[in-house]
Amino acid sequence: MTNLTQSAFVGGELARALHGRTDAAKYHTGLALCHNWFVHAEGGVSNRAGFEFITEVKDSAREVRLIPFIYNASDSYVLEFGHLYIRVIRNGAQVESGGSPYEIVTPYQETDLPDLDFVQSGDVITIVHPGHAPRELIRIAHDNWTLSLITFASALPAPTNLASASAVSSWSLNTAYNNGDLVYNSNRYFRCYVAHTDTVGTHEPGVGSSWEDRWLTFWSPKKYKITAVNAAGEESLPSAEFDMADTGQLTWDAVPDAVQYYVYVEVNGVYSYEGRTATNSYTGSNNYVPDTAGNPPAERNLFAGADEYPSAVTYHDQRLVFGGSNNNPDTIWTSKTGSFHNLLTSSPSVDSDAITVTLVANQVNQIKHLISLEDLIVLTTGAEWRITSFDASFAFSTIRLKPQGTRGAGQVKPLVIGSTILYTTPMGSRIRDLQYSLEDNQYTGNDLTIFSSHLFKGHTIVSWAHQEEPKGIIWAVRDDGVLLGLTYQREHQVWAWHQHTTDGEFESVTVVPENGEHVLYAVARRAVQGADVRYIERMHSRSFDTVNEAFFVDSGLSYNGPATTTFGGLDHLEGRDVVALADGNVVRNFTVSSGSVTLPVAASVVHIGLPYTATLQTLSPPAKQVRGKMVNATQAEVAVEQTRGLWFGPDLDSMYEQKQREFEDWGEPTALADGFIEATLESTWQNHGQLYVQQLDPLPATILSISPDYDVSD
Repeated sequence: MTNLTQSAFVGGELARALHGRTDAAKYHTGLALCHNWFVHAEGGVSNRAGFEFITEVKDSAREVRLIPFIYNASDSYVLEFGHLYIRVIRNGAQVESGGSPYEIVTPYQETDLPDLDFVQSGDVITIVHPGHAPRELIRIAHDNWTLSLITFASALPAPTNLASASAVSSWSLNTAYNNGDLVYNSNRYFRCYVAHTDTVGTHEPGVGSSWEDRWLTFWSPKKYKITAVNAAGEESLPSAEFDMADTGQLTWDAVPDAVQYYVYVEVNGVYSYEGRTATNSYTGSNNYVPDTAGNPPAERNLFAGADEYPSAVTYHDQRLVFGGSNNNPDTIWTSKTGSFHNLLTSSPSVDSDAITVTLVANQVNQIKHLISLEDLIVLTTGAEWRITSFDASFAFSTIRLKPQGTRGAGQVKPLVIGSTILYTTPMGSRIRDLQYSLEDNQYTGNDLTIFSSHLFKGHTIVSWAHQEEPKGIIWAVRDDGVLLGLTYQREHQVWAWHQHTTDGEFESVTVVPENGEHVLYAVARRAVQGADVRYIERMHSRSFDTVNEAFFVDSGLSYNGPATTTFGGLDHLEGRDVVALADGNVVRNFTVSSGSVTLPVAASVVHIGLPYTATLQTLSPPAKQVRGKMVNATQAEVAVEQTRGLWFGPDLDSMYEQKQREFEDWGEPTALADGFIEATLESTWQNHGQLYVQQLDPLPATILSISPDYDVSD
C-alpha cells in the first residue's frame, strides 16, 4: 500500500505536454482538469459560485460590451454598450427612468464596440475609437448621463473688443508731393505729408495748417495680442491683433474666471511676451523689452476628421494622452499639463505645452494601448515602449522613448494589477505580464500561458477583467464562449489556470466593486424556447454562513420570505429544466412553465436556476514506485472546507457519492463538512492512478488536499 498526498493545486490545469514532466515543480501542484473549479492562491480549489440573472440586453440579436464605471469603492456601475446606445446597471439592477430602462444615445455601432478604448477620471469617461471623434461620458445622476464631443481648446475664451484712446489713426498722404512716399529709418523718423491735427506724433514747431513736407519724430505704432489666464495657469488663445502706440492704454472685455492677462507684442513678425496685468487694461511703455522666448499659444486642430481620430487614451503625469490614428498609427499626442482639453503649444515651446511625438522603429506599428505607471507604457502591434522623463516634468524636452521588446499587443484592453501589466499578444492567443526590472533596467515579463497552452490553442481572448477581492482571479472570455480563470499572485509566483462553462456561452465580462467585494458581471448567450438570448448576469458572492445561503445555479434568482411552493419571475428561463436549493435541500427535475415553478415542499430560502457540473481530475502520481505500473486506488483521505455532496472515482463512469449525513434532525439539511473525509473509490486497476472529483449539485465544495491509498502491482 502506497499513500501519496497532493497538498496544493496552485499549478492549475496543465497542458498534456507537461503530463510527463514530473521533474517540474508545477507538476506536483498541477491538475489534469480543473473545470468549474477555481484555484485559491493558498493552494486549495473550490467550485465556482453561480451567476444571478440581472436583465436581458436591449437587443439579444446583437452583441454588447460591458464597461465598468467606478467612482469609488462604494459607487460603481456596469455600462451596457450596445448598437447606438448605453444602458446602466447599478448594484445588480438596471437603472430606470420613468419606468423604462435609462438609455444614452451613442454613435457607436455593434462593429465598433471591440475597438472602443476608454479612461476614467472622477465622473468622466473619455472614449476614443479610430472611426469616431473623441467623446466624454459624464455622470450627473444615476439616471442622468451626457455623451458629448470633446472641444479641444483652452478653458478660457480669448479676450475680445480690444480698444484704446491712443489708437493709431488713418494717416492721409498728400500724393501731390513725392508721390506720397512713406519712408522709415532706424531712428523712427518718417518722411510723409500729414496734417498738424493728427493725434499721433510730435510736429516740429511752426508747422501750419496746410500740407507741407516735414520730418516727424514720434513713437511708432505696435501690434498687440492679449491672452487670458485662470487660477490654474491655463492660458487662452490670443485675441485678434490690435494696433496701438507704444505709450497708449489698451482695454478689453473682462474674461470670466481669468485672474490675469498676458500681453504680447509683435517683434519682427513674431509675437513675444511684453508683460501681464491683473485687470482688463494695459498701459504700454517704450521702456519695455519683449521676451522673445515667450509666445502666445498656437491653435491646433489635431483630430479634425476621419482617419485623424485616436484609438488609445490614458492619463499620465497630469496630461490626457492620445495615440494611434489611422493616418498616424505610431504618433502620440498629449494635452497641456493640468488642462486635459488643451492641445495648444507655444513657440518656442515651454514645459507645460502639449506634446506630439512619433515612435521611431524599423516598421510602423499601430499603437494599441497606453498605460500610465511610473513611466508611460505604449503597446503597439509589434513592440512595447517606455516613455520616461529624466527630469521632474514630463515635457517634450525631457522625455525619452525606449523600446522594451518586440512581441506586440492584441486588441483586448490590458489589465493593470499593482505595477504589473497583463496583455494579450497580437494573435490574442497568449497572455504576458510586464513589469519593470531594476536588474535589467527595462520592462520584462513572462508568458502566462506556457504551462496551460492547450486552453489557448486555436482560440483568442475577446474580453477579460480582474477580480482582486476576494480571490485575485483574472476572468478571460475565449472566442468560443468558455470562461477561463487565472489565479494570479505575481509576488508569490502563483499563476494557475482553470476553465469554466455554462449552459450557453460567455461573451463579455467586467468587474466592479460592490458590498466589499469585486463582483464579476458577464454577458451570457443562452438558448431559451428555440432562440438565442443574451443576458447580463452577476457572479454571486461565495461568502455564506449556512448552506441555505449558498448560490450555485446559473442565470438564477433567489427568494427569501414566507414558506411557499410556487416561485415566479422565471420568464427568462421559460421551458428550461432547472434545479433549486430550497432551505438547503437539492430539488431537481422540474421545468419552468409560464415563468414559474412549483416545488414539492414549501421553502422560505430558495435559489433556482440552470445546473452546472464541476469536475476535477488529478495528474498521475509522480512517485517512481507508481509511475508506469498498474495501480488500484481503494480510498482517499480528502481535506475539505464547507463542503457537501462530492463524488469520487477513477473515471467518470465509476463515480461514488460521498455520504456525509450523520447527526442532522429529520428535515434539516445535511451539514457542511470541515476537516477530513474518507472517500470510497471503486476498485479498478489502471495504469495512470488519476482520480476524478465532481460536484453535481448546487452545493459548495472546497478541497484542500487529496491523499489516495494505492495498491501497486509488481
